[in-house]
Amino acid sequence: CLDGEICSVADGGPKCFCPDGFGGASCKTKLNSCVSNPCQNGGLCLETSSGFRCEC
Repeated sequence: CLDGEICSVADGGPKCFCPDGFGGASCKTKLNSCVSNPCQNGGLCLETSSGFRCEC
């Protein structure tokens, strides 16, 4: 883990626990923030450079 992610040993090797919005073996893959459907009351989720915003 290169940027302060939480590291643990799993399946005989290191595993990084990534912060929200990132994934992959070394937490370098930016994930789509809207996948979890974070907007309430039917709001439309729009991906932004800093995460997401909801449009009502």
